[in-house]
Amino acid sequence: MCLTTTIQRRTPAALQGRAFTAYELFTGVPQLLSILGGAIAVSLVDYRIPLLVMACGIAAAAIYSALRLREEVPTGSELADPPVLHVDVAPGGHVVEQPPVVGHEQQRPVVRP
Repeated sequence: MCLTTTIQRRTPAALQGRAFTAYELFTGVPQLLSILGGAIAVSLVDYRIPLLVMACGIAAAAIYSALRLREEVPTGSELADPPVLHVDVAPGGHVVEQPPVVGHEQQRPVVRP
């Protein structure tokens, strides 16, 4: 949808029909070819083979995701010193003084006066 809006905003009015037709061609033809290829594959190959290929692809993606997430988990040493947030706000009639939030301890804010 955002590409349609971009075409409408950045293309001169006289060329918008041609630009949108080109966009539809470049986005619609690959989808049409994939549907055609899928129909041919289903008619020539047993249905279980594409299902097995899809299951292998999903398993590979799950393994890759699990390995990437394991790499990004912070260690205990990175969490030892919680960040300190200092906000200087002058107290006034509409501002309430609150103790600063120092960090998080087991998903709860740690407030120290």
